[in-house]
Amino acid sequence: MTADHHRLIRPAAPADLEAVAGIYTHCVRHAVSTFEETPPPAEHWHQRLADLTDRGPPFLVAEVSGQVVGYACAGPWRPKPAYRHTAENSVHLSPQHLAHGHGTALLRALVDACARTGLRQLVAVIASPGNDASTALHRRLGFTEAGRLAAVGHKHGRWIDTLLMQLTLVPTPTTPAEGPTGTTGAPQWHPRPGGSRRSGLRRPGPRAVGSVGVRPERPVRAGHARPAALRPVPPAGPQE
Repeated sequence: MTADHHRLIRPAAPADLEAVAGIYTHCVRHAVSTFEETPPPAEHWHQRLADLTDRGPPFLVAEVSGQVVGYACAGPWRPKPAYRHTAENSVHLSPQHLAHGHGTALLRALVDACARTGLRQLVAVIASPGNDASTALHRRLGFTEAGRLAAVGHKHGRWIDTLLMQLTLVPTPTTPAEGPTGTTGAPQWHPRPGGSRRSGLRRPGPRAVGSVGVRPERPVRAGHARPAALRPVPPAGPQE
């Protein structure tokens, strides 16, 4: 929890979700900061808060004089498990509270909280043109441009690009310091057991996640040569 004069940045609570839903509904209907076209129901926000609270990623709100004026959260960048070290961030503000530093305070607190979870990369997907303030905000916090996808969205009667911006929270080591897939002690995005395919952050348990989806080799019986496609490939020598 952080406070700056009259502004308080704190974890979201169920009582905040009506205000959060109202902020997002305005973005859906009047802006291109989200590609949603229909505001999600209230149950969506309760489920999202419960999911993130259970698994670890931050869901923060900015409060001014007792009123929620913005929120920021992080979610899985992609659902496949090898993306577990990377999250996508979202920051949305009430239209009456733009240009007062609330977005900067929210994103700074979100970056710090994500770093404490063990995440390594944050990715922002920003609509362009039409969201220049968000681009400037992320640039102030150290995000750099990683690429652009042209005309991938269509909203409010026009085609919209998405600008990808990226922030490295933890430098990637040149020598593996973890398990065979680099999972030991790292946050892991996985669907809930028996639930939907929606992914979330789950703290590591005793089971080695690096073994998921990896089929063990079958032993080769005596007198039978291993097929060429299954023979181990010798490590490559230095590249010229």
